[in-house]
Amino acid sequence: MDIIATHLAKELLKRALIEETSLEWCIYGIEKRLSTFITWTFLILLGSYHFGFLQTISFSICFVSLRKYSNGYHAETYTHCLIFSLILQSASMTLVRNLYPEFFIIIWIFSDFVILKIAPVNNNQIHLTLSELSMLKRLVSYILILVNLTCVILILFPVSKGLSSVLKGLTAALVSDALTLVISVLKNIYRRIFHGNQCKKASENISRQND
Repeated sequence: MDIIATHLAKELLKRALIEETSLEWCIYGIEKRLSTFITWTFLILLGSYHFGFLQTISFSICFVSLRKYSNGYHAETYTHCLIFSLILQSASMTLVRNLYPEFFIIIWIFSDFVILKIAPVNNNQIHLTLSELSMLKRLVSYILILVNLTCVILILFPVSKGLSSVLKGLTAALVSDALTLVISVLKNIYRRIFHGNQCKKASENISRQND
């Protein structure tokens, strides 16, 4: 991915479409867009094959909209990201497919609680300010209201099988976003514990050396 992005960025530089000082940012931007495009192409194709196009596309739109502002767990490499995304989509959509619609409300309540409680996630790469966090939290709330209202309407008025697929896709997206947030919190806790242990061991080694 990095090789392709670098080649494309250098071509843009040769054509004087970007400045040399912007080369690294251009490589990063191209790589991110390529990885996003390839990931969602895989997800939509495989999801459509196993769960149907309507369910998959409704899942994708809702999940992307929520994740854009909630910012849950991010894998460290593209391969890990792709594998994690495939597992997450398959698990959540399989869960929803095997549940009666009457149980969806439990998923909505759980997902809404987790998302509203945790989102948006801040980290060292993003460095969100308090005002930015507040704005993102409002946007997440607006999206949740829209998604939940849509789900309630679809479950109360099951007009067609197609709309039932949309309901399942939206429900799967809610639980998927909630899970990425939970994983992000658990990962941060693990890092703090691990970092604390490392610091403690380093201090003990220094103390032994001084003795």
